[in-house]
Amino acid sequence: MGIIINNFSKTKKLGEILVEEGLLNPTQLETALAEGKGRHLRLGRALISLGILSEDNILDALSSQLGLKKIDLSKIIIDPAIGKLIPEALSRQFKMIGISLSDDILTVALSDPLNVFATDALKRNISHDIEIVLAKDADIVEAINFMWIAKDVSKTGNGQSAIHGDSRDFTTNNIGAGASSVSSLP
Repeated sequence: MGIIINNFSKTKKLGEILVEEGLLNPTQLETALAEGKGRHLRLGRALISLGILSEDNILDALSSQLGLKKIDLSKIIIDPAIGKLIPEALSRQFKMIGISLSDDILTVALSDPLNVFATDALKRNISHDIEIVLAKDADIVEAINFMWIAKDVSKTGNGQSAIHGDSRDFTTNNIGAGASSVSSLP
């Protein structure tokens, strides 16, 4: 089984793309590279840490560089059976979560698709081909927390488990009965 990255051709470096798109000037690039080197951060994380660019800017550039689709994970309802195809420890360590399975291809949301340790862990632990999509760190962490905290919530009398979060309320219906639907409530 392998990892599918559409049109993967890293012909241009991320910094070059950001400068060409006018999101960054060469001085800011050098500052961020020095910051990243000093703090052992990738360029994108250094730019975000310095407040030069947003995570959306970085994900857009990575999407352009790697030919990967960028998704808004906060708008996707993930089937727990799919989300849990990746072990919890790996999901948390590498901030990744399975979001769909079709034709034996597991689509996995990550914010750092160039993390070789993450992609190697996927190859070792998942028996499906893998397609990578980009998503924000915070959205991935929220989805992981929902996915794995849901198992610890006690059931109500009608076979439903309710989880109340800061920004959304989620209800996992009839998990005990074998169903695996997740609803997002306003």
